Amino acid sequence: MSGSVRQDSEDSLEWIGRISAISRGSDFFFDLVREARRALKMDMCLIARVLNEPITRLATIAVDLDAGRQPNFEYDVAGMPCERVMRNGIYYCRTQLARLHPEDHEAIALGLESYMGITLLGRGDRILGHIAVLAREPISDPAHTEAVLRIFAARAAAEIENAELLERLEASTTALRKHNAEMQRELSLAVRLQRRLLPPRLPAGSGLSVASLFQPMLDVGGDFFDVIERGDFIGLFLCDVSGHGVAAAMVAAMVKISLHEAARSEDDPGRVLEKMNASLLERVGGNFCTAIYIVFDRVGNCMRYARAGHPPPLLIDNATGAWNQLQSRGALLGALASPQPETCTVPLSPGLRVLLYTDGLLEHLGADGEEQMNALARIFTESPEAEPDNLMTLALSRVQECSPAGFEDDLTALLIEVQPDFARVTLTT
Repeated sequence: MSGSVRQDSEDSLEWIGRISAISRGSDFFFDLVREARRALKMDMCLIARVLNEPITRLATIAVDLDAGRQPNFEYDVAGMPCERVMRNGIYYCRTQLARLHPEDHEAIALGLESYMGITLLGRGDRILGHIAVLAREPISDPAHTEAVLRIFAARAAAEIENAELLERLEASTTALRKHNAEMQRELSLAVRLQRRLLPPRLPAGSGLSVASLFQPMLDVGGDFFDVIERGDFIGLFLCDVSGHGVAAAMVAAMVKISLHEAARSEDDPGRVLEKMNASLLERVGGNFCTAIYIVFDRVGNCMRYARAGHPPPLLIDNATGAWNQLQSRGALLGALASPQPETCTVPLSPGLRVLLYTDGLLEHLGADGEEQMNALARIFTESPEAEPDNLMTLALSRVQECSPAGFEDDLTALLIEVQPDFARVTLTT
């Protein structure tokens, strides 16, 4: 490399470094062609990008003519000097450009007679476009022109690839934002639907005081509870559908439908769960849930309950603070043809409390089963004078203290306290 070429190359690299530091986007490309035209003492310099594959059309992204910025334009490759550039990687026309390429009307109109173009190559030698210089006089030193022009070509190719990457990133970001907005709309709908799964009110004036805790791990989840009131019977249902999120919430909706279908004609909790299981096997086969259904019987002054793989409820004597778990047999709903839930009966007395809960409440209260159960019992026995609603608030506070990083499962619970007038209250259907 001659001293002149080396000096021009060094000067060009220095200028490119300055341009890279201060210019962005279309300004960068114009500064690049302006400096290439100036360094090579040409009348015109342009950079064009490929518009299609196979290459038949290009679009300029920067044009400098006689030290002036020109509007960009699109043009066909056929018959133009750039056709040979695309085919051979470089094309040099020392003179008579108009005679050799009569289709290049723009160059002819401007009196440009000499041309050199070099392809812009990306990764894997993918042709991105080309850079070209044109002059009204013959290019006197093509080797020098090529050497310097290749420096500008390399930088232009790198910037085009960066621009393409940015375009793809922006397109992906736009698509993700659109997808996220759609998901948020669907999630908002799912939240509203799940809230409608819950009863509009808890039993009031029924001889029972009922408080609830409902805290999905996500915006929606698979836990839900419901109330069935029929004459002298009040049924309370709690379930935990496998999984989390929208899918679990949709299964929970099916569970609610099957509950109301089964409880319409049945008072026995075990038979209600059996009918629900048969319905769920048809509707949501492959999904399962744990469930508990308790019926408070005003006539018999008793409570009948059945479980389907659900954590046993806690029976709490509020007068003494004594508590025990109510055990019974019964497999998961939706898992077997017959879960065979066992119906058990417990006599009622004023002040008796019953706690229904999902396993998420236990899991956040300790490391093992015994520790978890003792912690749960303490919450609901250490303040016997507290109202059920206040105890639920306390329970949520304790769980949050034990899980400062957030919940790993849905939390749902019902606390029922038998009032002195329970057996004397009569409800109409």
